[in-house]
Amino acid sequence: MQPKLIIWALVLAVLATSGPVSSIAAKETGCIFACPEDGPKYTGALLTAIQEADRIVVTEHSSPWDAYDVQANRSRIDTEIEYARVELTAEQRHRFSEILAKLDTKTQDWANGCMPEIHHTVRFYGKGAVASTMEICFTCDHVFWDAMEKVSPPGSIYDGLRKFVAAIGLHPKRDWTALADHRIAAQKQ
Repeated sequence: MQPKLIIWALVLAVLATSGPVSSIAAKETGCIFACPEDGPKYTGALLTAIQEADRIVVTEHSSPWDAYDVQANRSRIDTEIEYARVELTAEQRHRFSEILAKLDTKTQDWANGCMPEIHHTVRFYGKGAVASTMEICFTCDHVFWDAMEKVSPPGSIYDGLRKFVAAIGLHPKRDWTALADHRIAAQKQ
């Protein structure tokens, strides 16, 4: 069985055995998942991060899963391949904020059941260093932002991030495998 399928099976097994988690039931004992206040809190924190960052850099890059060699049980991508990098201008930052401000802030009330393939990373800088990092998988709608690790994002965040990524000239969806294969072949020449 492929490692990716094994991980997928484990994720589904955990989700299937954990039972339903409802915000209402969890609120009685202390909300731990999909808390109603999470979506607005997440959106507010993201808008603040955009406003307060010295600079914001968005990269489009490979994922180790793009060129996975099943026989060798490892990725053929030794070092992440960067396809594009955009340091946001003041206008792009404003557009990012505008897109987020228009989103429905209702908290995401579902869990992802796929193996994320991160192809977009947003780094927020403050005082010359990375203040926080957001990694995005548009294939399965998954976002990891280390500034809000225990807070569920709003369910609408993925459409907003897709719109933003496209607005700055990047691609939410591509043939990542073909792109990685092309770059790996070019590096060997």
